[in-house]
This record gives sequence, C-alpha cells and structure tokens, in this order.
Amino acid sequence: MESAVLAAAVLLFASTAVAVVRVVRGPTDTDRIAGVYLLSTGGGATLAVLADVAGERAYRDAALVLVLLSCVLSAAFAARERRHGVATAAAEGPSATGGHDEAGGG
Repeated sequence: MESAVLAAAVLLFASTAVAVVRVVRGPTDTDRIAGVYLLSTGGGATLAVLADVAGERAYRDAALVLVLLSCVLSAAFAARERRHGVATAAAEGPSATGGHDEAGGG
C-alpha cells in the first residue's frame, strides 16, 4: 500500500512539473497564473501524500500553507484583472463591454 501511495506522489509531482512549462512559456499572464495554481495545488497534494507516507506533520502543514497562499494569489490576481479590465474597457469605449454599462443596463 505504501508503494502505491508513493507512486501516486510521483505521478502528482510529474503532473505538477508540467505546469512549469505553462508558467515559463505563458503566453499570457492568465496562462502563467493558471500554471502557478496547478503548481500550488499539485505541490500541496504531493506534500499531503508524502506527509502520509513519511508520517511527518510538517509536510502537511507546508501543504496547507502552499494552498492558502494560492488562495491569496487568486484574490490578488482577480483584483488586478478587475482593475486592468475596467481600465481597458473604459479606454476602448462602449464596444468593449458589448454596449452595456457595469450595472447591466444599456
């Protein structure tokens, strides 16, 4: 059973390593952030599995911190995109929002 869990950790790590390509290559900031999300959740899952295999609570704590930091990153990125998106829509005029204002009116 322990070897199966360790194999799962290796597969999680391998899938997480693929996210590095997305972070490095982009091409957009959204692609990079999606890669960072995959790194944090995959890394957290890998650490959680390793915590179970090794019996180390520190790995579990590190996994929780990693996933919580991902939540903070998500909120910060959403706030940045909201500010950037509103500024871009205002600069491009009504056609950028489909002719509707933010309240949903026309």
